[in-house]
Amino acid sequence: MRRLAPFALRRIVLDAVLGRTGEQRLLELAAGLSLAQALSIVSGHPMVWNLSAEQDGIIAKVGFFTVGWNTPVHLDAEDPRIVCVQDGHSGSYLAFLRCAQVLSADFESEAIRLATESLVAECRKEAKKGPRFEETPLANCAVVSFRFLKFDPGEPKVNQLIAADFDDIGRGRLVELARRTCRRSSLS
Repeated sequence: MRRLAPFALRRIVLDAVLGRTGEQRLLELAAGLSLAQALSIVSGHPMVWNLSAEQDGIIAKVGFFTVGWNTPVHLDAEDPRIVCVQDGHSGSYLAFLRCAQVLSADFESEAIRLATESLVAECRKEAKKGPRFEETPLANCAVVSFRFLKFDPGEPKVNQLIAADFDDIGRGRLVELARRTCRRSSLS
């Protein structure tokens, strides 16, 4: 192990950790890590990546925040899941992220609509658990696609759903969602 070149070690780790991961799950994992990184930037706490994400559904931890899937997940499965940010103090979910599978430009609007509907359903389910109702639950949500073909997400506006593609999440598009999450955490 000590004599292997860094690129060889990196390749071994990637094959072992991500080798059998499906494309949908890789996108969710990347989006979850980007959201965790954004939380780290906003909160000032370091991000700790969980290498056993398949076993416990936790992608990363940032301070008292946990970023992971809302339901048990198999990394090689292709069924879409929601990535959530859970507050370690209250146990409630503060933010939701759904990856849209945009297969062609003709079905892009439909993929975004379906992703948004699943986020609304998840927000409503979470709102039933808590004491307060939010008028704009989608302000705590993001839809991420590998790439948008016709849709232009524009800049995130206050109290609106955040839309981003894979390139945007690498450029910090999820920082606004992290700010909203930290704000909600301090209100809890």
